[in-house]
Amino acid sequence: MVKIGLKISRVGIIGTAPHRFLDITLVSEVENLRYFHFSSDNEAFQALLDVGLAWDDFTRKFSGRRFSWDTFYRNYASYLRPEKKLIDLLPTEMLRVVTHEISKSDMVWVGDNDFDSSFVFATLLGILGIPYVLTFKETRIYPNEFEFFALENAERIIVPHDGYLELLRKKYNKDFSEKIEYADVDWRSKVVYDFLEKQKVRKLSEMDNKIHVCILSGRVIWDKNETRSRGRYYYVDIIEELLKAGFTVHLHTKALIKSVNEPIFEKDNPYFKLKQRYQNSFFIEQPINLLKPEGYLELMKYDLGLLTSGAATEDPEFMEFEQYNIPNRYYEYLMAGVIPIAPEGTLKYMEKYYNNVIFFKHCKEIRDKLRNTCISTVPEKFFCDLIKVVVSSY
Repeated sequence: MVKIGLKISRVGIIGTAPHRFLDITLVSEVENLRYFHFSSDNEAFQALLDVGLAWDDFTRKFSGRRFSWDTFYRNYASYLRPEKKLIDLLPTEMLRVVTHEISKSDMVWVGDNDFDSSFVFATLLGILGIPYVLTFKETRIYPNEFEFFALENAERIIVPHDGYLELLRKKYNKDFSEKIEYADVDWRSKVVYDFLEKQKVRKLSEMDNKIHVCILSGRVIWDKNETRSRGRYYYVDIIEELLKAGFTVHLHTKALIKSVNEPIFEKDNPYFKLKQRYQNSFFIEQPINLLKPEGYLELMKYDLGLLTSGAATEDPEFMEFEQYNIPNRYYEYLMAGVIPIAPEGTLKYMEKYYNNVIFFKHCKEIRDKLRNTCISTVPEKFFCDLIKVVVSSY
């Protein structure tokens, strides 16, 4: 039986959609969630506090403070090993926070969408003998000593689905099934979803009778031969195919650059050339601010949302990751009532088990699938469901 009145310390990156933590108001078992957020997350943390002011239950249950763990990781990454000497590098004040504040809670919850710094922090907890629950999502196909130490010493491991179990077995020749549970740290807020359902937003397609496709990407590149990002951010070909198939495309991005290695902007690039050729159907837009719930109102105008560019299909390492990956934008689209779409052969786990995504070989197939398939955009799970899985580990 789960104890009522749990006091939880949460350590990790807040990341996108910080308002999902509003869902602690829906979990009666939690008395207080204290978030030790990383220094790089100041903006997201402040956005969460600003949104939370409208909910008395949230301000009563939630507290937090900045924790410079990511700064420590960046400064000492080349020196770190999963051994006790890790403690010798730790500033006295940071060690005091861990031993006198974080460890005094009923439960320590570690993990986020990223992996390096949280795994190192979990290693420290293991060295100090402090129990923790690990939420785990983004990873790599090759072994990592901090990742293994974090998994080995966690009380419980929470992963999005059973595909991760096989991945970890292959990487470490170890079966973690006895302490694995399933939930996705990217599930979005039920509180915010209920708010959005009450809003009246008119689809662009209702005004011009065209199908509007949204692409959310923090950055996009135009160098097709760039290898560092393995094609994840290259959207030129898929955009052109969508345009030729008669769709209207809206690209929302923070940065339009040559490559990750050469983050330079030049107006004479393939995206702007497409924009000139398709002036009435291709739009390069400002990024949508999803730090606050109101940002979804803009996203709600679209009909379809692209999950992946499909440009990395020949890279074996990235394709291994895509076999079990569930992009966080999948949940953003569902929150906004937008149907997710993706090229076949990339997101293989989703393609096998998710019936609310339109998978296609060629963009011209999308219209027929849209007409002939009943697709629900109502999320099946929310962040409150993840929190309940976390506290059930107590």
